[in-house]
Amino acid sequence: MRDVHKAMGISRSLFKWMFWFQLLFAYLPLHFVFAFEPVPEPAVTPCLPKPQALSPVERISDKSKIRIPSPPRRYVNGEVLHLTNELHEAPLGSPMRILGQAPVIHEVPNLNRREHQPGKYRWHPYDAWNYCHLLSGGRHWYGWRTGEKFHWVLWKSGRFWWRDPQAKRWLYFDRGYWWWQGSQRAPTFEVLLEDGRYRVCHLDGNFEDESPTRQP
Repeated sequence: MRDVHKAMGISRSLFKWMFWFQLLFAYLPLHFVFAFEPVPEPAVTPCLPKPQALSPVERISDKSKIRIPSPPRRYVNGEVLHLTNELHEAPLGSPMRILGQAPVIHEVPNLNRREHQPGKYRWHPYDAWNYCHLLSGGRHWYGWRTGEKFHWVLWKSGRFWWRDPQAKRWLYFDRGYWWWQGSQRAPTFEVLLEDGRYRVCHLDGNFEDESPTRQP
């Protein structure tokens, strides 16, 4: 009998604790109740290499009107293609990581010398991707397809280049990132991050506040 009364006393105490606990949650403001939630971590700018300054001969002027070639009409296996050029999204991901590798950079001039017939689309398989080489207007272009879109990059001065139509500037690819170099005597640099925003960067690798220039 004593055990029964003891159990009933425990049950009543537990009921009282539950009652007051529910009352506490009912009247306390939500921001206080959930104050223990972790604070979101601020976005961190990735660690980037120092920009590499290019000479005026190596650069492409932002005012240059270079026509982007049409995409190829046939794939490497002869399949008929109906592609459109992707002009607004910067080429990134695996294709650019592969094109940025040192062995590829060293091989491109040799390929350009061998394939010098203008207007001929030539496909080359490399590391699970198929790349297309085209000589158009005296310039060597390299591209690849992603679904129904086609991406072109221009080869000049030992680097790949891409035109940002929103910012109206030519960017060069170096060590995994797209860079823009101003035409001033003391060069200024901006790097295009994966979120579509530019960051001003000095030769010493230090960043300034976010640049107002950005992609759509």
